[in-house]
Amino acid sequence: MPDVAGLLREPRRSWATGPPGDEATIRSLGETAPIELPPEYIDLLRHCDGGEGPLALRPLYFVLYSAEFAAELNASSEHRDQYPGYFVFGSNGGLESIAFDIRAARPWPVAMYDPTEGVESAVVIAEDMATFMSAIGLEAPEENA
Repeated sequence: MPDVAGLLREPRRSWATGPPGDEATIRSLGETAPIELPPEYIDLLRHCDGGEGPLALRPLYFVLYSAEFAAELNASSEHRDQYPGYFVFGSNGGLESIAFDIRAARPWPVAMYDPTEGVESAVVIAEDMATFMSAIGLEAPEENA
């Protein structure tokens, strides 16, 4: 598993980090989540409970939701009814939600979808959280932009 703090401090990465996560809040998120959350995601929250920066994958920008906001959002019956099978943990700062596709087998793929279009618009952008983490804070190569 990658060292999150070391990864995000690499000179080639640009990441506006939030404060370190509160262990009790992160534990509560894990207890209420419908899945066992990926350890890379938990480590990311421990390092920064929120943050944002470029993403070398579509949608090209990532806003990490705080553990508290992710828990509230995913616990909402409206969210569960409208977006079944997805555990949202961020966005692109605009329309696209970034979520674990929990309909798939573990390790859960990371997908993006447009909430106005529904989960039918979902596209897998990383095979797992470790792959997604490797793209945080990096600009996409020109051919992917």
